[in-house]
Amino acid sequence: MFTIDQILRLAEKHHFFFNSIKMIHVAGTNGKGSTSTMLFNILSTQYQTGIYTSPYDQKRFDNIKIGDRLITDLEIKEMMSQFQDDFDYFKLSEFEIDTWIALTWFYQNACEYAVIEVGLGGKDDATNIITPILSIITNIGTDHQDVLGNTIEMIAAAKAGIIKSQVPCIIGDFMQEEAKQVIKDITIKMHAPLIQTKNLPYQIKDDHMEVIDSNQIYQIPNLASYQIHNISVVITAIKELNAQKVIITNEMVHKGLTKNLLSKRFEIICKHPRIIMDGAHNIEGIGALVSSMKISYPNQKIIILMGVLKDKPYLQMIETLKALSPHIYLFKFHHERALNPELLMHSNRFKILTLPEIKDIIKNDHHIYLLTGSLYFLREAEHFLKEIIHEIQS
Repeated sequence: MFTIDQILRLAEKHHFFFNSIKMIHVAGTNGKGSTSTMLFNILSTQYQTGIYTSPYDQKRFDNIKIGDRLITDLEIKEMMSQFQDDFDYFKLSEFEIDTWIALTWFYQNACEYAVIEVGLGGKDDATNIITPILSIITNIGTDHQDVLGNTIEMIAAAKAGIIKSQVPCIIGDFMQEEAKQVIKDITIKMHAPLIQTKNLPYQIKDDHMEVIDSNQIYQIPNLASYQIHNISVVITAIKELNAQKVIITNEMVHKGLTKNLLSKRFEIICKHPRIIMDGAHNIEGIGALVSSMKISYPNQKIIILMGVLKDKPYLQMIETLKALSPHIYLFKFHHERALNPELLMHSNRFKILTLPEIKDIIKNDHHIYLLTGSLYFLREAEHFLKEIIHEIQS
């Protein structure tokens, strides 16, 4: 079991200098990446704002950003050199080092605000060394049970570990009552105000979503109906930040929400043929994805390309996807935890392919192609998709 003991000792040595930044801490089984990105997009329209998400997308450290600027190799090298003795002495893991570099970089660049996404869980996550001005728990689902516990209550308690004394905590509406009760009990113990989100009404348009809040209509460049949970949390968070005297205008919200969300979250990477990437990697995420696809693409032929990790409930995930389409291809990809789909060959229900064979499938402009199952699979598949798209558009 991992703990934050070592990075906490490092933070104590350096007097928690990063807490001079006003930070928002975001946890949750699903949606924390999208929620973090939307908040960052809104705040960065006016303020020097940093964001640290998890995991990285294409290469290590590409998940650390201030405004439109990624941290550079030179800046990473300089901070590695500055703190290498500490990293060695405290025996920090790679994720702990990345977290420390993100917080240090934000501080060195005088960030006014930073949005920090939890890596795994909450209580024992390396990011939990911060003291934020606002904590957010998007939802609670059954993921990473080997680490967080095998009941909803245990998982909720782990994620609620980010709740700090007297720091307001927002929770999403899409959450079981047992999980809400655990979080409520912890907020009472920590004297932290609890703010429960209610989902806002919305409409799916041709190429965007419209979300309605009082007299405001926000346009979101995403067709995933499951994003309404995250958008509702974000709007609630903006209202709480305003109550804390953080000036966030309607114009900032409109402008921030029109920016693209986190990549590989119901991301349309090609329109003809329509190719969608969605990093749903657990049963709750797959369920939300299926619902969104049915709403956005009713009565259309959908081809599902899936790569999944072996420590996920992959049989349940596949069964859920079958409610969307019987056309499911399972892929081998390179990761130490990747499922070998040949273990399912006895079922005779799936075609098993290698990643280069994606090119042989994506041909029909009248079909919808959905890639899902694991962000690691999508990361590797993206290389072949770029080749396909280039051939189509050239």
